[in-house]
Amino acid sequence: MTYPEADTPSPARGNDQTEAAPDQPTGPFGRLRPIRIPIVRLLFIAIVLVPTVLAFVYALTTNAPLYSSQAEFSVEDRQQGGGGSNLSGLAASFGIATGGEPNAMYSLRRFLMSPDALRELEKSYGFRDRFRAPNGDMFLRLDATSDNDATLLYYQNRIDVRTSATENIITLNVQAFDPKVAHDMTEHLLVISENFINRMNNRALEDQVAFREAQVAQARDRLRRAQEAVTNWRHNNGVVDPGSQGKLIEGVISGLEVELSRVRADLEQLSTPDNVIQFQPRIKVLHEREAALKAQIEQNRSQLAGRAHSTVTNQLADYESLQADVQYAGKNLEMTMATAESARQDALQQHKYLIRISGPTLPSDRSFPLPGFHTLLTLVATLMLFGIAVLVHSIIRDYRSV
Repeated sequence: MTYPEADTPSPARGNDQTEAAPDQPTGPFGRLRPIRIPIVRLLFIAIVLVPTVLAFVYALTTNAPLYSSQAEFSVEDRQQGGGGSNLSGLAASFGIATGGEPNAMYSLRRFLMSPDALRELEKSYGFRDRFRAPNGDMFLRLDATSDNDATLLYYQNRIDVRTSATENIITLNVQAFDPKVAHDMTEHLLVISENFINRMNNRALEDQVAFREAQVAQARDRLRRAQEAVTNWRHNNGVVDPGSQGKLIEGVISGLEVELSRVRADLEQLSTPDNVIQFQPRIKVLHEREAALKAQIEQNRSQLAGRAHSTVTNQLADYESLQADVQYAGKNLEMTMATAESARQDALQQHKYLIRISGPTLPSDRSFPLPGFHTLLTLVATLMLFGIAVLVHSIIRDYRSV
């Protein structure tokens, strides 16, 4: 017995109708399906495409780019300017510092990046007014409410100081929103650098010479006190030069001894038996003269070299001691003055000065932003970030699938 096909529904057709019913679109927008964008494409758009386009548009449309002025200078001293040895030149060619110039260069670099240099630049040129509104755009200019620390950080970002110890050259780059401002600010920083070098020279000269000058002052004071001691001794003893007085007394003693010898010769001649009675009065006078000469000679000898403190010998010892102090103080003063002069000459030989090699330049082309270079730089940086983001996304997806 057979049945019509129309009366018996097909199982396959019934299943198709049952499964397709829920998938059939309803309503006026039922035929529109949601567009699903892969997460990797969204990351590429957000991390790479958008920042690169914005950087390119900003570089083309900014009306206040930065201009860079450059200057090159060197710090040298008289010894270096007069030429050095071949060994020093060979060591410098290998980058080995042989003198104090690299230290001066590094000190100058530190100073240019310091708050002191910023204060001097603000005082002489007005740094804040050159970089605040309305100068520059909203992304690059200095905020009007910036404190000293923020201003210093901004100043350090606007200048670049590079040193080369092998060539003994300092390169200074200054950025500003106007070419003339960049040029003038570089010129002011060069003047500030010269003033800093001069202060270093004065400080070094004072440090090296001050001690020697103090020694000279002490030597002069010692000589003055020694001379005053000699003067006081002369006033107290009433003698100008005991040595001359001793020679005078020795001369008197010599004369008295000669006179005594003559008297004794006469006495010997008159004391013969034939002449004693005849020249008795004369012999008596000669004996008296002999005694007087002996007493006078003994008195002069006692004055010259006796036990009393006021003798010429004792006075001469004291006087010679004082004179020795004067002579020693005088020689010490001469040596100290020569040493001080030598120290002054050494300090002058080490006197450093700033030599301008080039600049400051007046820029004609912008230094930041450069449309091609900075767009490419942004693209490379964002691609690296995109790679890191994709890697992190892959790790998270694999972790969830476990």
